[in-house]
Amino acid sequence: MSRHTLVVMNDFDGTLLDTMPAHGRLAADCIHRYFGMETGEAEAQYYSTRGVPFDNQLQLIFPDSSPETRRSCTDEYHGRKMAEVYDAADLFPDVREALPALQDLGFPLLVNTSTETPLTARFLAKQGVLPYFDAVWGREYGEKRDHIRRAIFLWAPAGAVFIGDSRSDVALSDFNRSTRFMRTIGRYGTRKGMVTAEELRDEGATYTVEKFTEIPAI
Repeated sequence: MSRHTLVVMNDFDGTLLDTMPAHGRLAADCIHRYFGMETGEAEAQYYSTRGVPFDNQLQLIFPDSSPETRRSCTDEYHGRKMAEVYDAADLFPDVREALPALQDLGFPLLVNTSTETPLTARFLAKQGVLPYFDAVWGREYGEKRDHIRRAIFLWAPAGAVFIGDSRSDVALSDFNRSTRFMRTIGRYGTRKGMVTAEELRDEGATYTVEKFTEIPAI
């Protein structure tokens, strides 16, 4: 175990790569099929709860639903997302531009996501950017708060930054609030599914950016 001043943790979908519109369409279709909710409302509910695993989102949206129905919906969503989301996805161009500068800072650079670890790593390798990251942790490693605890164990940092595009990502700023250990950077935008800078600040973001290239200076 080595000690670092800072660990930099990055969300995946909607932060590093442009997938949220496709995720929203797929989630809405699955929710409609299993719960009967109109697709426009289903897509809005998906966006409002994103940042946690899809099965957790379903429990938030449909707290009185049966575990079996949620599991079936989740299984279909995960079974379809490679073909319907990731096969046509790409990194945001500003991410590719910013990664060398982030790596040059010398802090451990991580990807932390609710997507499966092998899928995430395979996508980053296909894009040629996997070597920039010291670790890729998906839902097999628990939720993002579990990832923070794992990073503390492995690197014993004095602090951490989480970069994300959802309300739940920037709400991680309350992790060990008494010591201000965790700072969050919220990425806002106008693409469908992205939230505003004001919404991210209201949820606890320490900083907000529109472009990933703004982050190394912060």
